[in-house]
Amino acid sequence: MRTPLIAIATTLLLAAAVHLSAQTPADSPAPNDNPIIQHCLLSAIDDAQVPAKEAGVITAINVREGQLVAKGDLLGQIDDAQAQMEKRKAMAEKNAAQVKADSDIEKRYDIASANVSKYEYLRKKEANERVHGAVSETEMQEAQLKWTADLLKIEQADLEAKIAKLTVDDKQAEVDAADEAINRRQIRSPLGGIIQEIVPHVGEWVKPGDSVFRVVRIDRLQVEGYLRGDKYNPWEINNRPVTVYATLARESEPVAFNGKITVVDQVIQAGNTFRVKASVENRLAPGQKDQWLLHPGETVSLRIELN
Repeated sequence: MRTPLIAIATTLLLAAAVHLSAQTPADSPAPNDNPIIQHCLLSAIDDAQVPAKEAGVITAINVREGQLVAKGDLLGQIDDAQAQMEKRKAMAEKNAAQVKADSDIEKRYDIASANVSKYEYLRKKEANERVHGAVSETEMQEAQLKWTADLLKIEQADLEAKIAKLTVDDKQAEVDAADEAINRRQIRSPLGGIIQEIVPHVGEWVKPGDSVFRVVRIDRLQVEGYLRGDKYNPWEINNRPVTVYATLARESEPVAFNGKITVVDQVIQAGNTFRVKASVENRLAPGQKDQWLLHPGETVSLRIELN
C-alpha cells in the first residue's frame, strides 16, 4: 500500500512543479543570458481623445476613420462665422488707426499756421518799435495768443499721433484675439497617428470638452512583460535594446522589430517578478501608405539584449 501512495505523491509534486513553471513570466536561463518574455501585450504609447475647445456646430470633417494623420493636421471645423466677422471689424479699425498714426498732414498744417502767427506777431512788434502805439496792446496780446495757440496745436498733433499708435496696438490685440477664437474652432491632431474614431457628424452641436476624434499613435508602440527578480536585476535591464517578434498572418516565420526598454519597475511584485516596458518601432506593410504591421492589442515575444 505504501508504494501506490508514494507514486501518487510524486505525481502531485510533479504536477505542481509543471503548474508553477507555466506561471513563470519569462523563460529565464542563466543570469546574463538574453531573456525572452512570451505573450507580451502591445499597446499604444499615445492614445488621444481630441476635444472641442469651443461650442458650436461642426461644419466640416476632413478625415476618415483609419486615415493616417500628422501632428497639427486639420481634422475638423467648428462654425467660426462670428469670429471671422469680429476679425474683419478689428482689422478695419486697426487699418484706420494706422493711417491716422502714419499721417502728419495735421501737424504740418499746424506748423505752417504757427509760422504765420509768429510772423504776424513779430511784424506788429516791429511796427510798435518803429512807431510807439502803432499797434494797440490788445492787438499785440491777441497776436501773441494766436502764435502760442498754434504752437500748442503742434504739441496736440504729436499727442494725437501717439494715441493713434496706441490705438493700432489695441486693435492688433483685438485681431489676435479674433485669430485665437478662429484657431480654437479648428480641431487639429495633437499627435501623429491614425484616426481611430470620429464621434459627431457634420451639423451636430458640440460643447467644450466633448470628444470629437480619437487619434492613436501607431508608428511606435509599447510592449509590456514581466521578469523574474531572482534571475535578473532591474538595473541591468534598464535602457537595453530589445527585439520584438510578431507572428503575422500567412507568414511562416516571426517578423522582428527593433525597440528599447523604457520602463523598469523598481517594486518587486508577488511571485518575485518585476514589470518591464519597451517601445518598439512599427513598420508600414509592404506597398501600403497607412497600413501597419503591428497593432495595439496583439501579443508578441520580447527578447532583451543583455550581451
